[in-house]
Amino acid sequence: MVVNNKLSPVLYFLVAGLVSCGMRKVYLGNNTTAVPKNTKAYKNRVRFDSTVLKNIDTSIVYEEIGYLHMDSLWLRRKAPFTSHYTHYGVLRFYSNGFMNEFIVDSTKPLIPKNFDPAYAGYRGVYYRKKSHIQLELLGPVNGLQHMGKLIFYIETKGDTLITSQGRSAFTRHVYVKRKLPPEYLSYTNPDFTKTN
Repeated sequence: MVVNNKLSPVLYFLVAGLVSCGMRKVYLGNNTTAVPKNTKAYKNRVRFDSTVLKNIDTSIVYEEIGYLHMDSLWLRRKAPFTSHYTHYGVLRFYSNGFMNEFIVDSTKPLIPKNFDPAYAGYRGVYYRKKSHIQLELLGPVNGLQHMGKLIFYIETKGDTLITSQGRSAFTRHVYVKRKLPPEYLSYTNPDFTKTN
């Protein structure tokens, strides 16, 4: 399936699919969240520079409130979303360049265990790349739960954090700062490069 010495689109997607299927994973304490088994997946943490902490607050979490499509804000907690989408993302950044995305069910009360990186939460790293902050999240990349790397650009505006998969993305996720009691944030500076 080589056309003009280039990979055809079908072969490209087949290879990409096999690569994402090939990332070995291990399940965390909740037995549902999978993270990469190979700690080399976090290799770009070496790019972390503490100057990003001027824009990212590590003493709180960022709670997903909705998304921007084009320039319209769609809030998750208002109709028509409230009856269909009960899960939302909560981002937690650590001062060592690692981060988690915890998936929270809005129909259940929050408990500190929800924010334990050894129990739950997709893992990733963040760092400055040229003039923007980049986030690499390692988690499911499709509905079949194949493991892979998702790359997001981060934009901060006051207490709001916006993520997009590309500078000209039509859809961007919107998060706002949320202060939680100290026992929810007692897990500080995990090192995901340690053996899982």
